Amino acid sequence: MDGAGFGPDGDGHYAYLDTEDLISTTLELIERPKRRPPGDDLSS
Repeated sequence: MDGAGFGPDGDGHYAYLDTEDLISTTLELIERPKRRPPGDDLSS
């Protein structure tokens, strides 16, 4: 599964890799958007 279009400019992407059979977990890959929405400060 994958998707795109989040973040203020719609440039964020994500993908889930079905690796349950190989390593008993699902991997999530994220390409963060270049900018964050106002108030979305993760530094604190």
